[in-house]
Amino acid sequence: GQELDCLWPMWESQQLILTEMGRIEHARWTTGHPDGILVNILKARQLGASTLTQALIAHRVITQTNVRGLIASDTPDNTGSDGLFGMLELLIAHLPWWMKPAEKFHTKDKHIHFENGSRVRTEAGKSMKGGRTEKGGTKGQIGRSKTYSVAHLSELSTWEHAEQIDDSLMPAVPRTPRTLVVCESTAKGRANWW
Repeated sequence: GQELDCLWPMWESQQLILTEMGRIEHARWTTGHPDGILVNILKARQLGASTLTQALIAHRVITQTNVRGLIASDTPDNTGSDGLFGMLELLIAHLPWWMKPAEKFHTKDKHIHFENGSRVRTEAGKSMKGGRTEKGGTKGQIGRSKTYSVAHLSELSTWEHAEQIDDSLMPAVPRTPRTLVVCESTAKGRANWW
């Protein structure tokens, strides 16, 4: 089986990310702003941003009811969306018995639906079809016909049609303090979507 390293003490990079997210959440709360936390993380490799984000998603889905979560990377395989979802599964599997949420449905590397009504699924950027409709393409399907209050979108610089996040996913993200959307990627030049 896989081993799970302790998430504490956090790396300095993870502390910086979490501190900024806390600052955003506090500012939203003190001003009564209706939005939750939406962050873009332009990162280098191996900073622990994905691990931290999966821990935050795990916390949301096990401590709050009816959270709908999405995990998506550039590819659907183990180096992409399935690998990120595997992190979430590993975190939940290693919870103490009294914290572990009951599951209704669970398809390994793809989908978990908990008894508390929360659920998380995976999609991939490379499975999106077409491009922007004004350029003659068809709309992509990521997040279409769903409402996600929690999302982790990874490796956005290598998505084939990342602009469809603006068209399909983001319009369905609710304006609520419960929202947590983390977009992260390394850079891949200038003048592109990321």
